[in-house]
Amino acid sequence: MALTGWSTSNYLRRLADSVYSTNPFFVSLWLYTTSHTIDPHVFWIGQQAATTQIRADCWITHPAPAQARVDSYDGTNYGEATTTSGSAPDAAWFHVAGYFEATNGRYAYVNAANRGPNATNCAPGAANSLFVGLMGDLSNPWYSAGGIAELSIWGGIANPTNSDALATKLAAGQNPLNVRNEVGQDWSNNLKGYWIDSANTITDLSGNGKDLTMVGTLNNFATGHPTIDAPPSTTPSAYHQVGYRLF
Repeated sequence: MALTGWSTSNYLRRLADSVYSTNPFFVSLWLYTTSHTIDPHVFWIGQQAATTQIRADCWITHPAPAQARVDSYDGTNYGEATTTSGSAPDAAWFHVAGYFEATNGRYAYVNAANRGPNATNCAPGAANSLFVGLMGDLSNPWYSAGGIAELSIWGGIANPTNSDALATKLAAGQNPLNVRNEVGQDWSNNLKGYWIDSANTITDLSGNGKDLTMVGTLNNFATGHPTIDAPPSTTPSAYHQVGYRLF
């Protein structure tokens, strides 16, 4: 289920394990907000004890017309890729992705378009933490009344052309589990973590055991969930996942 109630006390995290942050890697998620009045962050991958070492960070600018930004920071150099102005809408689900190709290549997407590249050379140290809904120093949370859903992390995406293709699939509502099962693609069997689907919150659905921890209390987002394809038939239905039986 999509989650809401984000704050400096209510968020998701995984400590002592960033899930995956070796270049090249790709992060995807869906967002909902009714306004753009602050600069909230939605995911952060870096060093918990040295928050100036950021492998991947994503935030949405204000005021409207808003845009998405993804960045890396090594304590000296700051590399930020930005989508076109006005690409992040109000009162609608929109897809955001960041592609981290190399120390001198990162890209931001909204709805698989408006790709903003950045080539600043930036080489942060190895990451050991993932935070969802705010930064690693527990600042700049996503809107309390906004929603976050369908977070996935991918490895092995070799170049921007293939990153464009993956962003297009996920922004169209294709299920990460189905995309992972495609044959002969960069993303084939390269789904490193997947959380917050329509029936689940913090369990890693990729099968890699990278469950998240909820700090505080996050609630089911009343506005609903982005429309995502059904998972493969070999995956238990949403009913089974939450403990119901079908008769």
